[in-house]
Amino acid sequence: MNRLTFRTNIYLATLYQAAIPLILLWLTRFGFYIHNASAIGELSFSRVMQLAWAGLPFDLSAWAYFNVLFVTMRFLPFSFIVKRWWVILTNVIFAITNSVMLTLNIGDIPFYQFSGTRQNLLTLKENLGDPEILRIMGGYASQYWWAYLMGGGVILLMLWLALRVRPNRYLPHCEEKWQTWLTRIIFFLLAAAAMVFSMRGRIGAGRPLSAGDAAFATHNPSETPMVLNTPFCVIRASREVDRLQKLSFFSETELAGIRSSLHNPKVFSSDSIFPDTIPGHLTAINAKGKNVMIILLESGAQHWSDRLNIAKGDKPRGLMPFLDSIATRSLCVTSAYATGRRTIEGVTAVFGGFPTFGEMQWMTSSYSGNTLDSPARLLTDFGYDTRFYFGANHGSYSIDQFAKNTGFKDVADRVTYGNDRDYDGTWGIFDHAMGQFAAKDMSKLRQPFFTGWLTINLHGPWAVPDYWNTKGYKNRETGLERSVEYTDRALRSFFETARTQPWFDNTIFIITADHGCRDLKGTRYDTPFLMPHIMFMVYAPDGSIKPRIIHDRPMTQFDITPTLLNMVGYDKPYVALGTDFFDNDQPHYAINFINGAFQVMSDRWMVRMDPKGKVTEVYDIQSDQETRNPLKEYDRAETVRMARWGRAFLQDYTTRVIENRMSASRN
Repeated sequence: MNRLTFRTNIYLATLYQAAIPLILLWLTRFGFYIHNASAIGELSFSRVMQLAWAGLPFDLSAWAYFNVLFVTMRFLPFSFIVKRWWVILTNVIFAITNSVMLTLNIGDIPFYQFSGTRQNLLTLKENLGDPEILRIMGGYASQYWWAYLMGGGVILLMLWLALRVRPNRYLPHCEEKWQTWLTRIIFFLLAAAAMVFSMRGRIGAGRPLSAGDAAFATHNPSETPMVLNTPFCVIRASREVDRLQKLSFFSETELAGIRSSLHNPKVFSSDSIFPDTIPGHLTAINAKGKNVMIILLESGAQHWSDRLNIAKGDKPRGLMPFLDSIATRSLCVTSAYATGRRTIEGVTAVFGGFPTFGEMQWMTSSYSGNTLDSPARLLTDFGYDTRFYFGANHGSYSIDQFAKNTGFKDVADRVTYGNDRDYDGTWGIFDHAMGQFAAKDMSKLRQPFFTGWLTINLHGPWAVPDYWNTKGYKNRETGLERSVEYTDRALRSFFETARTQPWFDNTIFIITADHGCRDLKGTRYDTPFLMPHIMFMVYAPDGSIKPRIIHDRPMTQFDITPTLLNMVGYDKPYVALGTDFFDNDQPHYAINFINGAFQVMSDRWMVRMDPKGKVTEVYDIQSDQETRNPLKEYDRAETVRMARWGRAFLQDYTTRVIENRMSASRN
């Protein structure tokens, strides 16, 4: 026998082997922190250790779920458990289950920057169910090679350590046979009880450990992922992510006095579509009878536009000259915010008219069958033709299903496009090609129409076609900024073709984004205020919208629904969680969910609240854009109003979703 191996009884061998993946699971937390420190926050060594220690019950719970079969088989009260074939079988089970467990945790280290939360079963199923998952994983291999190497190395280390032990054939024996059986059964029951208590995460009465319990160990929500681990969230949090918790702060009468999601459209008093000249007031855009197209730019962060960028001290980048030229002819909003960090959250907010904060995935949730007053559905009833353009594969992140679910008559995807010469090898059809397709395809629609186009290429692995318009890039190497330049050229190509189409001059274009840029880690843009800033511009080729940049009125993505419906003159009551941007009679705040906290923004202040609606921090976002210094002195009257509005929003949102009252037909 090799000197590095040793023999012991089956029970001690099992305990030794089972302890190895638990220790490795706990240790991978430190790799998670090192890679995601900018999102979690700079922590002292002692604080990291405190959070890691607090995470041990969560690790133990996840470990128990993945090892319950292995341990149970090893502690059965029968003599065959020491047979060679049984030991080999249980070792194989050990290797498979624990490799999966560790892969989940290590794989989430780079993925966290995209989601902002630990993965759960629904997001895992969504990712693994993508038809191009192997190509996507291959595309990320070059960028996150270290994660692949780390995962393989940790698994090999686990297997090497586990196979150092060789169980001998000893089992407890007593003088009497019944005593032998009793002893073995007691060992089995003790092992079973230990696994049950470990899975529960706590001993004694009360509910089992849940993801929400991590909050008890944290000082702020951004620390929560350090306490949790991904295998635990996949097993346990998955039972909770598709169910909202109803929040209640006010009576129905009080709530109605603060805000209302039931909209009764106003009648236009004139045909004017220009912004009012009264300071602080705007006149609604009158787009009656016009087509409307929403272009949703993947990772369309505000700072890519030199004209819209509000980050102080930034020098012009010159990466999107065409989009900047459109901005000079558009009504633009510089205080526009994404609701979260993921594409599906942006799609839900823009085309559904409501947010999906945090981990909930609408299309896989129990609420996906709710009746919705989404813009596509309402405009279809209002006489509009509708179509959604998304060059990815069918089922990719459930986006095409969501488009259909919210009332778009048709979805044009990679299959509809029908030519894989323009396939980017990872996500779908290159944006320049899909844009050309959309520009020509819309000529087949009946006017007026409402369409959406979600671009895909401003996303790792930053694919740029080498056969199309590749000269003159400022950035020669494949990467984020080169992809930004490509997206701008794809938009230019789309508009050049669109101008030749019969519908162009009768169309209003809304250009915005699904979320801000998540890939500038460790920079000023990877902060709670600047990161979710997105582009927002409204462009009319016929010149009917006077160019203007609005700095002092914030908006969130789901404000687009009431703004759009009122623009086109929709004249029936409807439910929308947002506020018409041009409504001068309503307070205008933005709200999103970033790094585990709700954020309510005015034109001056940011109020951060925990998931229960308690105010934790206030920032002056005019002077502290990077939100480094929470305030002790500030305008308390205004921030109290903001927090009150935010709580009212959360109560209205959670109540309406849970009670299926997201449509005027159900109110």
